[in-house]
Amino acid sequence: MAYHKAWLFFNILTLIFLTACSSQKKTQVTSMKILVGTYTQGKSEGIYRLDFNPVTGSLSNEGLVVKTQEPSFLVVSKDQNRVYAVKETEADKEQKGGGVSSFQWKAGRDELALLNNQNSRGAHPCYLSLSENGRFLSVANYTGGNFAVFELDKEGKLKDNPQVRQHQGSGPNVQRQESPHAHCSTWRPDNRYLYVVDLGIDQVVAYSFDQTSGALGEGETALKVAGGNGPRLLAFHPTQKLAFLVNELSSTVLSLSYKESTPALSVIQEKSTLPGDFKGENSCAHIQLRPDGRFLYVSNRGHDSIAAFSVSQEGKLALVDIEPTQGHTPRFFTITPDGQFLLAANQNSDSVVVFKIDQESGKLEPTGVKAEVFAPVCLQFVK
Repeated sequence: MAYHKAWLFFNILTLIFLTACSSQKKTQVTSMKILVGTYTQGKSEGIYRLDFNPVTGSLSNEGLVVKTQEPSFLVVSKDQNRVYAVKETEADKEQKGGGVSSFQWKAGRDELALLNNQNSRGAHPCYLSLSENGRFLSVANYTGGNFAVFELDKEGKLKDNPQVRQHQGSGPNVQRQESPHAHCSTWRPDNRYLYVVDLGIDQVVAYSFDQTSGALGEGETALKVAGGNGPRLLAFHPTQKLAFLVNELSSTVLSLSYKESTPALSVIQEKSTLPGDFKGENSCAHIQLRPDGRFLYVSNRGHDSIAAFSVSQEGKLALVDIEPTQGHTPRFFTITPDGQFLLAANQNSDSVVVFKIDQESGKLEPTGVKAEVFAPVCLQFVK
């Protein structure tokens, strides 16, 4: 009997210990790093870091990770070891255009070290994307009206002599569309085509792409939007053959479909990103899907808000809500990998603001969390 009592007591203690350990694991918080790209014409000095708590949504430990000029757009390699940044300037010493830089984490992953720089081959580079195999980097040059594709070496450095394609033409908006303005260059999920969104000529241009050699084909129009819309960015659905295009100048978003056999994009629907009674000036900026593809978000600069849309299996959009970003000029935002939070970068009020995403409705709920970063214009999560 004494043996059985001892055995029972031991098992109870074991159960209590395992329950406590399980509870501790559940409540253990893993901090996530957020890299913040900025404009450096004011108080900012380069790329900054914030620590994000994915349970509470809090932000902390703002600090500079590397000094660099005008890093307005960032992209992180799949292995999380390298960071690429544009230098959104008009020209370098050779007057060839802006720049693009490759960085690598130093020991401790609190600072970035420069690997190398390359000229972007066009003025004011504003967007970067990496091919699926991580061997090629594309950069869109806004004022240059062109884009370049760089091959990367084994260390992640940018090789010289990129492939460059120049766009031609203009649009009806004489202030904003006097010439081509490549604003986005991004690969289709199957990597068969590189799509370049050109605000100046109201087109999305597709280039066939060989993943082995990196060779680009000749460009062909994948989509021509109505004159003056000023397309800015393109986002692809994670599981469906759907894409979504935000038009900066008309404050609209297009839902699109495509087939594997052709680069053409077909319009399903067009929706405004603004309330029906809004009369002020506005220009759209960023667009992003929640990771599960059920909701789409678009930022408004002027109305200073983020429009949330539900996405049907067929690509139809329904407006869910338009939430103020509690700051001015939300040029960019990002969504946590688990789809729980959205963080908005308010460029002209020097703030990053955290919102909770309602998992059923997709609506944004203010958390009251805000961090000060000077002129934030890009947010990227890193491990």
